[in-house]
Amino acid sequence: MSTVRVIQNKQRLTKEGNAPLYITFYLDKEKLMLPCKVSVPAAKFDEKGGLLKGNSKEAKDINLIVSNLKARVNDILVKFRLRNQALTKDIFMREYNNPSDYKTFHDFVKEHMKTYSRRIEMGTFKHHLSCMKKFKAYNELLQFRDLTPDYLTDYLIYMKKELGNTEITAQRNMSTIKIYVTAAYWTRPPIRPIRNICGWSGL
Repeated sequence: MSTVRVIQNKQRLTKEGNAPLYITFYLDKEKLMLPCKVSVPAAKFDEKGGLLKGNSKEAKDINLIVSNLKARVNDILVKFRLRNQALTKDIFMREYNNPSDYKTFHDFVKEHMKTYSRRIEMGTFKHHLSCMKKFKAYNELLQFRDLTPDYLTDYLIYMKKELGNTEITAQRNMSTIKIYVTAAYWTRPPIRPIRNICGWSGL
């Protein structure tokens, strides 16, 4: 099994002397580098151990984050090896970014919005925020497994009857919700096949 290491990309060294950390390993002879989303002083990074030197609270917190990410990678590699299943880069990334790590569908939406917002206009993003806030108010504890055609049909009816939304407004809201349902599926299929949901007449 490939060795999983933590490295520092010193090519991205800042003026302050900090550089980002990455989890790196080989999968199918291809080198993968996963960002840890933390940067540390190059002078304090233990390249051999893959950890930040010192006993400060900051060092302990960063080392915990890195160790958890490294363990996450190892868990996926071991799971597929024990099952004797093929593991490609695409499958690995879906496992690594597993939406089931989120307690609710709305937690996933909040995280996905951070990156998706960069690709859309501000006016569109504000509509998404309003739409998903309304969807969250309908059921704050919504689980991935509950995202069924019947559930979305009920929500469509709720918008029109209880909230007084017009047909056009309600359908526009459903189109927005579809974007995040689709994103959750492609990150890793945590729900029934997407065609069963997006093929529903309300979407």
